[in-house]
Amino acid sequence: MAAEHEALNGAVQLIAERLSSTTTKVDYSAMLHTADIDYSLEWLDSIEVIRDYNNSIGDNGIINFKLYTGDYMEYFHNNRHNMEITIRYTDQETSGATSDRYKFIITNNITGIEGSHITNVDYAKLNETEMINIEGQFISTTLEALRSKTIDKIYQGDTAERIIKSAFAVESAKMSTGGSDLALTVDMITADIQKPISRLVVPTGTMLFDLPVLLQDVKYGVYNTGLGLYLQKYTTTINPPRFNQEPVNQEVVTNDTIFVYPLFDTARAEEATKKLIIYNTQIHKFNQVDHTYFEDADVVNLFTTSDTKFTDNGEIDFMNHGNTLVVSETNQLIQKGVQVDDETITMSAGNNVSSRQSYARADGGMMPKFLKDNESLSKAKSLIAKQNTTTLMAQWNFCNPRLIFPGMAVTYVYVTSEGTILRLNGSVAGFYYKYQAGTSVQHGMLTLTLEKPIDALARAGE
Repeated sequence: MAAEHEALNGAVQLIAERLSSTTTKVDYSAMLHTADIDYSLEWLDSIEVIRDYNNSIGDNGIINFKLYTGDYMEYFHNNRHNMEITIRYTDQETSGATSDRYKFIITNNITGIEGSHITNVDYAKLNETEMINIEGQFISTTLEALRSKTIDKIYQGDTAERIIKSAFAVESAKMSTGGSDLALTVDMITADIQKPISRLVVPTGTMLFDLPVLLQDVKYGVYNTGLGLYLQKYTTTINPPRFNQEPVNQEVVTNDTIFVYPLFDTARAEEATKKLIIYNTQIHKFNQVDHTYFEDADVVNLFTTSDTKFTDNGEIDFMNHGNTLVVSETNQLIQKGVQVDDETITMSAGNNVSSRQSYARADGGMMPKFLKDNESLSKAKSLIAKQNTTTLMAQWNFCNPRLIFPGMAVTYVYVTSEGTILRLNGSVAGFYYKYQAGTSVQHGMLTLTLEKPIDALARAGE
């Protein structure tokens, strides 16, 4: 057991001592916009970003700051329903800086201002005596434009994968934000279902973001392990850094990217070239180390703190929802499934139904789920695939959000209570990070969808 701990902590120590890895020392600044004014924020408190890759379609950003009350009343109160904000991010170590403009909505309750003393005091005097706390949500202008986009079209002879890629590329090319053409990249994991669709009629009024869901859950299927769809601004590094090598001819490209990916495909991590390897250490001294990751080409190596949390429903989901699919073989319905001779009548179940068991329970029990003719097989398979996973939340201090993208393949490495190193494969299901003004760092929380430890043990024993 000691040897296993030593091996894992040796990997963590290697990351901690890799001084050429970027310690994410950052600064943020922000500017509010109305139709009439651009106003630099002097008192920025915090910035938070919530990325729920399994249930949302884009980032939910929250910003807190203070304004002089007089300035708020003079410039923003009457324009609060139509504001934007520019957030500038600066990486102190690489001198890199990016600026992004967002739709901005005030979310804290400031309606009590109406009819109060504030409306009857000179604004210049208000600035000398009072400040107001503002909390607001910022949303990508690209997301704001795309989520209201509708599509109606007839596709013939295309696969679901080609339809999704084409729809987002073609429809986004017709749009603009902030006076500029909308440049959108589509990054899609190869679909499981590659059968061409003879004819797909997309009804008038269908939302663009609903098209992949229509294909996955209602029509033909895309992935057998769930479908995720997410818009994120993502930075790609040309010639990324290699371990123990100096960076050569690096180029950074940032694009608004639509990611399409399976949600519960744990096997993909074995073959993925771009992936995340996470080492969990129970040594508390590493919680304060600020070198927590390094990049090795397309592989990001990082360690998390000792504060992690597993969520696993065990057998409950299988017992409630089934672990075996029973499907009518519709291609056999026009064939003779009953044989009659002089004395017997024999029916072949194999010609009429088939079953697929995803998980063999130790007690031999089988809970079948019968699939109706009009139900999506991919949707049903995805439900069982979800039941084969567990969820883990792990804290990542001094994090670098630009390295994480939706559905990113991940291998989580830890030492079990029995003292053996176990590697759980899966994907990134969510990421939350926060910047507190004055600290120059960001801390985050990764949510991972992983194979169950019992499955990883079986795989390790093969």
